[in-house]
Amino acid sequence: MTQDDAFLDVPSNPELDAEFDHLNWMFDGYVSLSTATRDGFRNLSGNESFYCLHFDVGQVAGTEAKLSDSIKEVAQRLYNNITDMLKRISTYFFGDAQKNANDAAEKAESAIAALNEMEGNTPIPDDSPLRNPDNIIKALEGGAEYNEIKDENRDLGGAMDKIRTAAEKVKGCDTVAKLRTVYAEIQSSSNQGLQSVGGSLRKVLSNAQQAANKLRNLKAPEEDDTPEVKAGIKEENKDASDEAKDETKKARIIGGMQNKIVGALNAVSKMAKTVKEKPAKSNFKG
Repeated sequence: MTQDDAFLDVPSNPELDAEFDHLNWMFDGYVSLSTATRDGFRNLSGNESFYCLHFDVGQVAGTEAKLSDSIKEVAQRLYNNITDMLKRISTYFFGDAQKNANDAAEKAESAIAALNEMEGNTPIPDDSPLRNPDNIIKALEGGAEYNEIKDENRDLGGAMDKIRTAAEKVKGCDTVAKLRTVYAEIQSSSNQGLQSVGGSLRKVLSNAQQAANKLRNLKAPEEDDTPEVKAGIKEENKDASDEAKDETKKARIIGGMQNKIVGALNAVSKMAKTVKEKPAKSNFKG
């Protein structure tokens, strides 16, 4: 299991996205029920059609109250699930994941120190894996959502890109002296990246909790509200739900960035151990 897999396993909640979808589904159905006419029911589809099958428009007043209570119940469950997830992310990130990061940094430092004891002019062949940046960069790769967050958070994205840029330089390392210089640059950039991830995660965890708090105060339309007011409340509630979902996702992805940096540092340690110092010149003249 990779470091990134471990992170995703610890704080994940497979039911959370379904809860968000359920809440938004109820928002859609609520507005449809509140604004549709009996004759209009035949034109409803999707989420709205469900309510057509179960409620009579002539009894909307009683139904609205029940549906409003149901929305609040689901929202409270979402709040509890999100809060639990955020706590687990924080506990893991500032606990086991932090220890993994410290261990990786120490191992990389030791590996670089060992290279400093070698002859600097020891050659590294063109076809050596040591000169393939992919052996380090692959740990830093991510999907579309990862790249979106990098673009959105310029400081964090710049820190991650700085590690990648340093790793690219191993292509030109034809001696141990050059390699240990580049490895030291990767280590320095990684340490800065870890600090950036930590600061960003603290901020997004706070944002996610504030967004989750809004779910505890979702507005409920009054029976005599106009259709326009009810639709507006529905959109406001949906915005609160979407914000909580997005901020929670950001927390998971940013937390996972630390594991990517740990992967890059571990790759440096592993690759450094494969360096073979050139044999000392023999004084035997035969």
